[in-house]
Amino acid sequence: MTSEELKKITFFSTMSDGEREKLIPLLHEHRVPAGQAIVTEGEPGRRFYLLIDGQALVIEELDSHRAKLLAELKSGDVFGELSILDEGTRSASVVARSDCSLQFIAADEFKTLLLGHPEITLKVAKILASRLRNADKEIKELTLFNI
Repeated sequence: MTSEELKKITFFSTMSDGEREKLIPLLHEHRVPAGQAIVTEGEPGRRFYLLIDGQALVIEELDSHRAKLLAELKSGDVFGELSILDEGTRSASVVARSDCSLQFIAADEFKTLLLGHPEITLKVAKILASRLRNADKEIKELTLFNI
């Protein structure tokens, strides 16, 4: 993967070429066939994923017979960063809808990168803050009612 290819992924688009170059040696290729779980809800987060090619579903298990579809992922999407940053478990499962080609960064390598490069850490924080604002907006829209 090149810096130019990483630039096409929204999560990395605001980083400089030099910052993206620091990520490239940390990337590892991973392939998952359709129908297989990429990550499983409740497990510890050990990898931060980039979906290079394919489609995946983000699913929350409600009980043994029901699940809720939270999101549909496509090429260029990323997932798994939150459980690495807060050292919590996966909040949802991600299942390959089609054969998927992914890249991942191991948790310890991602943390080392963030600790050693505050400029990258700040950009990641801004991206996560933007995602939180969008989630807040969606929650507000869902909870609005007429008076």
